[in-house]
Amino acid sequence: MKRLLTCMLSLTLFFTFAILAQAQPKGGKCPGGPHHFKMMDTDKDGKTSLAEWEEAHKKMFKDMDKNADGFLTDDEMKKGPMGPPPEKK
Repeated sequence: MKRLLTCMLSLTLFFTFAILAQAQPKGGKCPGGPHHFKMMDTDKDGKTSLAEWEEAHKKMFKDMDKNADGFLTDDEMKKGPMGPPPEKK
């Protein structure tokens, strides 16, 4: 019985860690991909400063704030800066 419980616990931990590993971006890469990084790197020095990061995200916020009220609604957040996500099939 003890062996069965140990085996079940080991499998549970294995699958938990496997799921968590897939959920994380690999290698600490920018979740938006290379295009997102290049868009933020306005001085083209191969690095993104805090000022560049803040400016890019301010622009995204303004693009998402369709009614320009200074707030993002749930609907605006779902649509994102590039429109609604593609339909899942």
